[in-house]
Amino acid sequence: MFSEKNIIIASIAVCLVALSTTWHWFRSRVLLSRWAKANGYELVQMSMSWFKCSQFLMSKRQEAYQIRVRDHRGRERRGWAKCGGYFLGFLVDKVEVEWD
Repeated sequence: MFSEKNIIIASIAVCLVALSTTWHWFRSRVLLSRWAKANGYELVQMSMSWFKCSQFLMSKRQEAYQIRVRDHRGRERRGWAKCGGYFLGFLVDKVEVEWD
C-alpha cells in the first residue's frame, strides 16, 4: 500500500512545512519586536487572523499580523503589520504598519 520511499518523502515534506511555519512566526516576532522598540512601543500581542483580511497588498513571501502595542505612557494601539519585502520576503528586515 505505502512504500517505504513514499513514507520518507511524506515525512520530509511535513517536517519542511513545520520548519517553514515556525521560522516565519519567529522571524515575524523578531521583526515586529525590533520595529516596536525603534518606534517607542512595546509589542503586547501579535496574531495572524484567518478570517479578517489586512489592508495590505502582499506577496506570498510576506505575512500580515494584527498587532497591539503599548507606548511609554501605557496607551495601547491596534493595527496591522506586514513583515518582509515583496520579492525577498523574510530576507528583508522590513515592517509596515497601518493603524486601525
